[in-house]
Amino acid sequence: MAHVLRVQRAAYLIEARLLGDTRIPPLHETEADLRAAGLSWILERDERGTVVGAIGCRVDDGEADIDRVMVDPTWQRRGIGARLVRGVLSVVHRAVVSTGRENAPARRLYEGLGFAHLIDREVVPGLWVSDYEWDARAENTGSRENTMSPDAAAPAVPPVRARMPTLKKEEAIVVEPCSLDIVAHDALTGGDLDQLRLLFDREYLETFGPWDPEQPYGYAGHDTHVIARTNDGGIVAHVGWAHRVIGVGQSRVSIAGVGGVLVSPGAREGGLGRTLMARAAESMADDGRIAFGYLGCREEVVPFYLSCGWQRIAATEHSVSRTGMPVTVEPGPPLLVLPVGADRAWPTGSIDLRGRAW
Repeated sequence: MAHVLRVQRAAYLIEARLLGDTRIPPLHETEADLRAAGLSWILERDERGTVVGAIGCRVDDGEADIDRVMVDPTWQRRGIGARLVRGVLSVVHRAVVSTGRENAPARRLYEGLGFAHLIDREVVPGLWVSDYEWDARAENTGSRENTMSPDAAAPAVPPVRARMPTLKKEEAIVVEPCSLDIVAHDALTGGDLDQLRLLFDREYLETFGPWDPEQPYGYAGHDTHVIARTNDGGIVAHVGWAHRVIGVGQSRVSIAGVGGVLVSPGAREGGLGRTLMARAAESMADDGRIAFGYLGCREEVVPFYLSCGWQRIAATEHSVSRTGMPVTVEPGPPLLVLPVGADRAWPTGSIDLRGRAW
């Protein structure tokens, strides 16, 4: 259920922003809470098997109480939510669901599938939900796929777990970025910032808190952003870098400090990460001031950077920590550099980043 929980938190974070209220219970659930909820599930997976959407419900005597519907934010607006709901409607004759009153996209989804609005309720002070009902025997079946005559008898339907349709591999959707853009930090639009916040919060919110574009997770910010976008403008991958002159031994070195390297789980096939890093290197060369790219990373991702042409170095590093205090790190944790525009050798000596790391 860990993959379902990841999608749930990312999806309900969007709803919390729409409602202006973070008291939505699924936003705060643990994996144990999710298992204890006793829901039956339909899951939608991408080609690699990663969960990108889910619907959880309870079914009794052919009636479904849809408890939650969620789609990974980077996969939204592709019909996944509607397909998941139809999967439930195809095996029941009646369904009920509730959503935030101010969640216009969800309300449009349910109404488009033939759900009728019943009532608005204030569940806690200031937080309202809208209740909806779908009935296969209603005269206006709209776009429902399991249309029935108003006089038809309700079918006897066993619990959803036994009858839920299974998604075929050919139904899976693969995110295919259509453009790689180089964007100066000051040129990021409000939409860019919202999409980047979604990308990073989905991956790091629980561990590091909300993403801050000026000082992400306490690290240094970026002058330049390399962004992969899908056809509908969604951002699915990012690399950022910032120019700085640092000290290495007795030398002054002009670097591009690299950070914020992240590819959405739905876009990690097909070498997008390497393509993104290559485009970042090109942008460093185009800048004209950069002698080396520079980054620190976790040990487990070192092979990826080596495959992109980066070189591992060993040196003592002096910098400013995420909390703003001077810090010295002895040789050991991964440090990597990338010669830019010429075949240069990295100078010897300890490194003074003269600020926060990236």
